[in-house]
Amino acid sequence: MIRRRPAPRLLLLGALLTLLVSLLPGTPASAEPAGSVSGTVTGAGEALANVWVTLTPVTSTGAQEGAPLVAITDGAGRYEFTGVDARSVQIHVMSPLSGDYVTTFWPAAYTPADAGIIELTGQPVSADLDLPRGGSTAGKVQDAMTGAPIDGARITPTLADDPAAQALGTNVTTDVTGAFSISGLPPVPIELTVEPPPGSSYVAPGGGPAGDDLRIDGSLDTI
Repeated sequence: MIRRRPAPRLLLLGALLTLLVSLLPGTPASAEPAGSVSGTVTGAGEALANVWVTLTPVTSTGAQEGAPLVAITDGAGRYEFTGVDARSVQIHVMSPLSGDYVTTFWPAAYTPADAGIIELTGQPVSADLDLPRGGSTAGKVQDAMTGAPIDGARITPTLADDPAAQALGTNVTTDVTGAFSISGLPPVPIELTVEPPPGSSYVAPGGGPAGDDLRIDGSLDTI
């Protein structure tokens, strides 16, 4: 009987296949378990339906890390996120279009810098949020010397104890009478800052020696 020896090319191919298989990365023994977050959103204690709840993946220090996920509450104010791969997240609820509730970050904060961080370990996590009713502020911006109204000045509300934090509510611009009104403010001490109209000679209170001073006259109403 005559036995044929394998061709050298086939032997080389077999050796290459063996080498490639040996270099392939191994399959992890176990994958990181996905987490889930659920809870109820209320407004002044009443369930809020059809409001947007946003889950944002963050680092351990609170910096955003990945695309946010959005859920909408049901008729009982319930929301749920499942299959979340992130290890750390923040949750916040946008103020509904109807009503005067305040955008709130879990557990009871009003800016991303003050929001709590939820750690996911594969076990279900409950995170309820209660949105308070917002307060409002109104007033006028005037020339500090003449009392003339300032049109086009921008008013920004911030946390009184942390002015560097993200603005609260909505920035507004004064009208031709110098008047402004801001609503949806959280029930915490508020500080108002003013930016002079673009191209004007005015400077904000404490903004420096050059230019004409302006001032804010107003009142703060809370609910």
